[in-house]
Amino acid sequence: MISKSRAHPSILFQLSATLLLLATFSCDSISALQTGGSHLHPDQPHITVTPNLLEDGGVPLRGKVLVERHPAGTPWAFDLDDSGWIKSDNLWLGPDEIDDQTVWFRLHLDVDPVLFGRTVMLELFLIGAAEIWLNEDIAAQLGNPDTDPQVYQGGPGRYRTFLDLGETRHQLIAIRFINLDSRTRSVNRGWSGITASLHKTETHMPQLLTEYRFMSGSQWFIVGFSLVFFIIHIMLFLFNRRLRFHLWFAVICLLFAYIGFSGHNWYFFEDFNTLIRLQKTMQASILAAFACFVLFLNEIYRMDASLWFKVLLPASLLAGLAHILTPAFVMPLMFTMLGLILLVVIEILRISLKAVRRQLDGAWLIGGSISLFILIFVTIAGFEITGVMAPEFTRLTPMHLPYIAFALALIAMSVFQSRHVSRINLKLEDQLEEVRNLSEKNLAHERSLRESEVRRVRLETEYRRTSAELEKARKLQLSLLPEQFPVLQGYDVHAGMRTAKEVGGDYYDVVPTPQGGQLWAIGDATGHGTDAGFVAAMTKTLFHNLAGNMAAGGSAILKNSTLPKVSASPESNIATVSALELDDLLREMSHRLREIGLRRHYMCFGLLKIENGRVSWCSAGIPPVLIVRKSMRVERLESKGMPLGSVDDYPYQLMQAELQSGDMLLAFTDGILEQRNPEGEEFGMHQLVEGLKKMNGKTPRQVITRLFNLVDGWRGERAVMDDISCICIRKK
Repeated sequence: MISKSRAHPSILFQLSATLLLLATFSCDSISALQTGGSHLHPDQPHITVTPNLLEDGGVPLRGKVLVERHPAGTPWAFDLDDSGWIKSDNLWLGPDEIDDQTVWFRLHLDVDPVLFGRTVMLELFLIGAAEIWLNEDIAAQLGNPDTDPQVYQGGPGRYRTFLDLGETRHQLIAIRFINLDSRTRSVNRGWSGITASLHKTETHMPQLLTEYRFMSGSQWFIVGFSLVFFIIHIMLFLFNRRLRFHLWFAVICLLFAYIGFSGHNWYFFEDFNTLIRLQKTMQASILAAFACFVLFLNEIYRMDASLWFKVLLPASLLAGLAHILTPAFVMPLMFTMLGLILLVVIEILRISLKAVRRQLDGAWLIGGSISLFILIFVTIAGFEITGVMAPEFTRLTPMHLPYIAFALALIAMSVFQSRHVSRINLKLEDQLEEVRNLSEKNLAHERSLRESEVRRVRLETEYRRTSAELEKARKLQLSLLPEQFPVLQGYDVHAGMRTAKEVGGDYYDVVPTPQGGQLWAIGDATGHGTDAGFVAAMTKTLFHNLAGNMAAGGSAILKNSTLPKVSASPESNIATVSALELDDLLREMSHRLREIGLRRHYMCFGLLKIENGRVSWCSAGIPPVLIVRKSMRVERLESKGMPLGSVDDYPYQLMQAELQSGDMLLAFTDGILEQRNPEGEEFGMHQLVEGLKKMNGKTPRQVITRLFNLVDGWRGERAVMDDISCICIRKK
């Protein structure tokens, strides 16, 4: 399979050579999971392969590589003694290391047991021919890595295949490599070798498809854009052959259409012979396009070509032709072409400055756009010819910048022509427009004033109506909260809410339990406005109906639960009964809300039971409960679950803890965590925990008041973004 990449090949070589993945992972804690096979020696160089590394950019096969030429035995065998092999950082060989002999690379893999038997993608970039082995089985053959020049055949430049990992922690990749083609060596300044990496197939393939579509689409857009202007200007020249600048501009557009077409194939080349041919023709086309720019400027400014340019033009054409015909890259010739480009650029700038000094029509417009284009293009051309890596700032590669600048030059040319042709018509139209404006100005101004007054009255009326509706909804929301809290023997309890400007869906409530404890509920409906308030009202009704029945000792109404009911249990099974109650209660409430048909409106909800010094917490999307011990150590009870109304029969989790004398518990909605300060920073869990640690000995009422003040100080002048609800319980 041939890879499609948007990076320039020479840049890709150097980017691949600079990537370094340092991953350390302890094998001691999971050694029991190994299913057989050889084990890595503690000092054995290896590369760690885990699902996370495969997901996050892949696992480069570099960093801890063993290299040898003509080793004895079978270099792909596990039991081969490779302690005397040369240690290398990558799979590349420099100009001084390249000869006509076979080179073996060995890479020991430390594979996460999760990946045993899984298929991963191996992505390769190759200069030469190679044979790849995985765990003593051949996995891929790229070309024919034979030492006989008559048999040798170079492999594809880019290649992807799939590897089936074995069932052991220690696995081995062995690569036999050779490069007998001097032309392919010259592509990367004498370097040869492989850039290889392992990827997760399920995620890497969609990324490659998206990248291919982006690069292919952008290149074809460049080709189409240039061809459109070529057709326009060649037609203008045919209609009036005295305007020869249209001819030269059409030639420039045609050359750039070819450069864009070649660039498309360049980014997706299949072999290095194609790469070499495309790179040579593109560089020659660039030089010819610059020479045509000089002819174009001389025509539009009505100047004669200088004597030295009359010598420079044929020299540029001959150098470009020689560059195309040479069998390999000749560095002196490439630098000669770069020098010719610089000389042509100097001539372009000289003509542009001369036109500006003479204050010729369009001098700043044409000269400025072409100068910008020249500056960008020469910079990128210098990167490519010299092999220096160009930076990459966005999805657009640096090679796109000349095309963008060229598009600006095309637009500037069109603006120049349009202004030149329509100048007289514009003056006449301006005079007629001025007369028309004088007659309509007063009428338009008066009409605008009347329309503004009507809009103002409508806005004021709508604002008053909306404010009244929001106030009613806010009162309804507050009416859902309990007016007073029942007494819990041995505990001090309090709850509070800070509402946002817009009606939200926060809610908290409490009912007693049969064992003399309390069952608290806290919730946050998704969204804002009347819909969120309606969800909160429905949740309150469901909670009181279902939890009230549970408090009375009944469980028959929990019809949607799939867990078995426990009608009675000994004292040792109290936690199990509580788990069933909270679990079933959340599932039944979620089922009832789904039956109502609220569609995308859900309820993040949590149940907190306090009985006999034990805390039971079951959550459906609510932040974790924080327990502040008397020693100021903060613990979390985190129970993850889907919001009510989203799914049926979700396996909600129960978390439990014991409360000692002096311990404090805080349940809250995410409004307190998501409040932002004027700089846009969230309040976050860290601020909340640090604030709680400073409230030692405070009553729950004082704690909630201070938390609200702490959030107000954090947000400053910024409005409250969401409702904030808190339940605080301290054991005496």
